[in-house]
Amino acid sequence: MKEINRRKFLKIGTLGATAISFGASFGGVIPIVGMRGRNVSMFTSKFRKGIPTICNLCPNRCGVIGFLRYEDLAAIQGNPHHINNQGKICARGIAGVNQVYDPDRLLHPLKRVGARGEGKWKKISWEQALTEISNRLQTINNENRNHEFVFHTDTQNYRGLARRFLNNFENATILNSSALNDLNKTTAQKSIWGEEREIIDAENCRYFLNFGSNPFESHSYFVSFNQRLAEARINNYAKLITMDPLLSNTAGKSDEWIPIKPGTDGIVALAMANVIVQKGLYDAEFISRWTNIPISQLKSHLSQYTIEKAAKISAIDAATIERIAIEFAANRPAVAFSGSGVAQHVNGFETERSIMLLNALVGNIDKKGGVCLARTYQLNDFSPIEINENEPSTVQFFERIKKEKQKVDLYFAYKNNPVYEYPDCNFTQQVMKDESLMPFTVVMDTVKSETAALADLILPAATFVESWDLDSTPSFEMVPFVSLAQPVIKPHGQALSLNDVFLKLSRRMGESISNSMNYESVEDFIKQSVAQIPGLSDEKQFNKLKKQGIWYDKNANPEYELYKKQRFATRSRKFEIAGSNGLPKYEPITEHINVSKNELFLISYSTNVMRQDLTNLKWLAEINHTNKALINAKTARRLRIAEGDYVMLESEIGKIVIKAHITQGIYPGAIAISKGLGHWEYGRIAQSKKFKVKTRIQNLSGGKRMATALIPILLFQFLSTHRAKGRRGRM
Repeated sequence: MKEINRRKFLKIGTLGATAISFGASFGGVIPIVGMRGRNVSMFTSKFRKGIPTICNLCPNRCGVIGFLRYEDLAAIQGNPHHINNQGKICARGIAGVNQVYDPDRLLHPLKRVGARGEGKWKKISWEQALTEISNRLQTINNENRNHEFVFHTDTQNYRGLARRFLNNFENATILNSSALNDLNKTTAQKSIWGEEREIIDAENCRYFLNFGSNPFESHSYFVSFNQRLAEARINNYAKLITMDPLLSNTAGKSDEWIPIKPGTDGIVALAMANVIVQKGLYDAEFISRWTNIPISQLKSHLSQYTIEKAAKISAIDAATIERIAIEFAANRPAVAFSGSGVAQHVNGFETERSIMLLNALVGNIDKKGGVCLARTYQLNDFSPIEINENEPSTVQFFERIKKEKQKVDLYFAYKNNPVYEYPDCNFTQQVMKDESLMPFTVVMDTVKSETAALADLILPAATFVESWDLDSTPSFEMVPFVSLAQPVIKPHGQALSLNDVFLKLSRRMGESISNSMNYESVEDFIKQSVAQIPGLSDEKQFNKLKKQGIWYDKNANPEYELYKKQRFATRSRKFEIAGSNGLPKYEPITEHINVSKNELFLISYSTNVMRQDLTNLKWLAEINHTNKALINAKTARRLRIAEGDYVMLESEIGKIVIKAHITQGIYPGAIAISKGLGHWEYGRIAQSKKFKVKTRIQNLSGGKRMATALIPILLFQFLSTHRAKGRRGRM
């Protein structure tokens, strides 16, 4: 038997946190040691044909390989050639097989024939669907009413031919669903150093200070970041400190978990910055040369944020705040980073600026092991779209429609479900149902969502293994790359990709629009887009990209401190600690100040495998299919709640009933429920309806599931019902 020393044992244990993204496989696939990127059928013992593509089930956009059983998709595994995910994918990517063969998948265009929400539909041809949409769009364009054309999806879908098509509708209303989660973070980051999101060079880092992020379970760059974080903890003996009201998987794998009062991360970060400045532990050269504020002014501003004041507000011991601040400054390269737990608070903008201030103070900006600028290729039609700052937010949009401050002629949602996802889903549902406010609604998705149920037209969307796309996600190896999505199988039924839909629409419209999209096919468009890069300018190189799924300059070496050459993309061309809002400051959340004993802070969190648009995938539903309200044991005793009791959570917008789970792993006075469950549409698995189908997916069924509410962190009135004694608890 092979001996395992302590170091190897610890490495196995630590990497266990990300084991779900390390070579897992489903669907009759035998993983073979030493043969990454290949697999064998357990039925024939033969190698299966594999075609590389990109998973688009999260923003990380991992390189994957789809393996075939004849003409069918048998399995999805990581692409070992891809430098970001390095052959590893999570359970969501693997379950992409379920998305293709979803028994509730939309396979034909549908047109409403009854009243909105009545559920009466008829199948129509793509010709009819495209004609109805193009006629309406042409009229809008001819009459200069482009603002009445509303397109709604998330950031990663504003790309390719979709983006080129939308460019023809100047002043069209573009709604970004990603902003619901990350607007505070991306806006703050953009204002500070011109980037919307930091890239952490985790592989070379020695100290991680985490405010409310959960990279071992849910992160924008999930697999790319968490595997490097895990490796840094072993190879660099890097320390991980997590401040989070909830004992997440990341908090549980940290050196220290510090339960913080919800919404107070900002004052803790500022108090730490004060310690660093007062003790002279900052990087004087970076502050004086590359920021827009003298250290004397910064020192004066931070003096108000004492560790004692922060301790009183955050419920973290003052000595702990001081100790971690000193450790952070002393163990460079160190990074401070945040997640949705910070960004989704109303004070998230200033909190994000305060956390980025910590990185600037230790001079760890775009340095090896630090918080880095994105390394990408700027492809014209695939770079991030610039959203007009004057556009209403996604939540404000429906309020403006209701108040008749904005007119809508055509609303087009692509894989977006505001009726389910938005904080006040009842209000959104009312607006979507009102034909006087929303006269024509088109929804394109793989299954009939809650929003699609209120549409006039439903279009069947192709999945990521049936579509073309091009990507240059920020590189975690600090060398830019281009990766290719290509069809592994033909689209099921009559499903089309969004790029195909817009290409077909353009051919039915005016000459100026059709000329801007003069391509034979989506593949032709992709070829021409790739040719912008010198290393991919001919047919031979494009074929190599199709074979490998990724291209990068193998002679390139990571470069750091790029700002010394190109400076920062801000108004001053410096790292702007002092912005248009002044210096970073702590903004207390008004609703959190005077909290009665009958009110609790609600925390909504994401689990490892579940997202609101993935709940009809069988393998994921088998892993996570129930929701419980996590309550601190101390709080439960005060409210006389026992394990398994049903509790009622009530707010201004509604109430839910859910089982309680008593734990020490949550801040006292808070309650937590996970996102993604509780659908009333989105397929039978998502709704926990028992059924049988005669397909490759057998015995689909679900257990009883309680509904959940997807809302920002708010205060909730709290009731409990004791089943055993049949009495109601008092508050």
